[in-house]
Amino acid sequence: MVSLAEQREVAEAFIAAQKPEGWLCLPDRYDDHAVPGDSLDRPALQRLITDLDQAVIDVVVVAYVSRLATTLPAFTQLMNRFQAHDVTFACVRPPLITRDSVSRLMLHVLLSLNQFEHELDGFKT
Repeated sequence: MVSLAEQREVAEAFIAAQKPEGWLCLPDRYDDHAVPGDSLDRPALQRLITDLDQAVIDVVVVAYVSRLATTLPAFTQLMNRFQAHDVTFACVRPPLITRDSVSRLMLHVLLSLNQFEHELDGFKT
C-alpha cells in the first residue's frame, strides 16, 4: 500500500506537470486517514465539499480513483457535485482528466470495475 505522503507527492508532481494549464497545488490536504471510502461522511471530504461549494477549488486531483470513493454510488454523487460546480476531476494512476466525454466514460468504466472489486472483497472469507 502506498502511504498518503507518497500519494501526495505523486499528485503534486502531476499538478506541477499541468502548470502550463494554470494548475496550482493548494496547501490544504483533504486526507481522511483510515476512514473507509465507501461513505461520503468523512471529515476531510466534507471540507473538500465545502470548498467546492465556495468555489475555492476548480480541479480535484487524486493519486488513485479509489482514494476518493470506493463505491459507484458515492463516486457518482461526488462527480455530480463536481459537474454542478464545473470542477475537473483528475487521477494520476491511471492518468485521467475529466475534460471530455471520452475521459468521463473511461472513468465510469474504471469505477464500475472498482465497485466490482469492492464487492468481491466482501465475499472473501
